[in-house]
Amino acid sequence: MLEALYFLVALGASIVGAISGIGGGVIIKPVLDAVSQFDSVVIGMLSAFSVLSMAVTSVIKHAINKTPFDKKTTVFLGIGAILGGIAGDLIFNYIQSNSNDNVVKVAQGVALILLLAFVLLYMNVIRKKQQAKQEAEQQAESKETYDEQSDTQHSDNAQEGNVPVATKKRLANNPVIIIPIGLALGMVSSFIGIGGGPINIAILCFVFRMDMKSATINSLVLIVFSQTAKIVRTAISGTFATIEMPWVLVALMVAGAVIGGFIGTIINKRVSNIALLIVYNVALLSIVAINIYNITVNAIALA
Repeated sequence: MLEALYFLVALGASIVGAISGIGGGVIIKPVLDAVSQFDSVVIGMLSAFSVLSMAVTSVIKHAINKTPFDKKTTVFLGIGAILGGIAGDLIFNYIQSNSNDNVVKVAQGVALILLLAFVLLYMNVIRKKQQAKQEAEQQAESKETYDEQSDTQHSDNAQEGNVPVATKKRLANNPVIIIPIGLALGMVSSFIGIGGGPINIAILCFVFRMDMKSATINSLVLIVFSQTAKIVRTAISGTFATIEMPWVLVALMVAGAVIGGFIGTIINKRVSNIALLIVYNVALLSIVAINIYNITVNAIALA
């Protein structure tokens, strides 16, 4: 019964995570905090293995389907995510070793709610205002120019996320800007133990003006880099030898994550950006609700 529960958690979380690009970890982590008796270290690693498996599966599926994305930007983000994944894990281990596990879970829950509140605000208010402003500017410029070449250029820019191609290329070729962004995203996701999908998407949309599908792909790649770095660093540090990892549950959750990743990626390819945004918002609001419950339970335990 317990094994089936963990398998279903990984399966369902990975389907939703692959569809929306938020990654399974941001769902798995708070759900396991709510239903599992494991400490934050074990839960973090269960989440890391699951979300890494889901992300790898989804990335492979996108590669087979030849889904387009900016390779230079993704590589630079990945380099930063590796460094950030290691840094975030070091910070987590320091805090976990110097405080109560309930304190760690409360801190992670509060940090996640604040980040998700910002993400929801950006994706549903700020981003829409930015898009409306860009569309108004394009329409004003179009009225002044009337030539066919200008109209074609505006059309191309709209398809690329409403940002001039030259601006996107400057960002994609500037590792001084991109690597620190990847580092920050990797550090946050590794510390909280969530994979970082929704935060990744919000930042990618804000900085690079990607549409939801492009941001989803790059978010999955970031998750692969940051979670791999976290697991490798944990193995090298000898942490696995000092904790009782439930490897049977790890295997079941990885299997659920892989299956869910395939299913979610297939659905992602067939739905519109509007549908993706709906799934994205519903998932985040549900996660916020679960985190409020977890914070309450752990705060009571500390009282």
